[in-house]
Amino acid sequence: MQGEAICLNNLGDGHRLLHEPDAAIDRLRQALALQRDADRAGLRYTLGTLGDLHRDTARHEEAVGYYEQALTLHTTVGDRRGGGRVRHSLGRTLAALGREAGAAEQLRRAHEILASLGDPEAPELLEPGHGPGS
Repeated sequence: MQGEAICLNNLGDGHRLLHEPDAAIDRLRQALALQRDADRAGLRYTLGTLGDLHRDTARHEEAVGYYEQALTLHTTVGDRRGGGRVRHSLGRTLAALGREAGAAEQLRRAHEILASLGDPEAPELLEPGHGPGS
């Protein structure tokens, strides 16, 4: 099952790169169904990718739901880097919905977490195009 889920994730990523969001979402949802009980790492990744796809196609409310699920899992297993990256995506999505206070909080926390881990991309998160409204 895990191998099948990985293949479905890869197919979803391929469809995303080809700008075929509906096909990507379909493959990722199939992977999600297989990962729910067995593959926590894959589940976190798939939820985040589904969030990205929904954000990219202006389905922001759905994206928030996927990001929140991914963030819960990252937090549960202590994956600070993954959690920081999901917080950044969640912040950008909240900004697109006009929820500036929530967006600013998620982006601030993302920057704090990633900077504390020495993530080389952390400073970029505060640059124009990476904060609220971007």
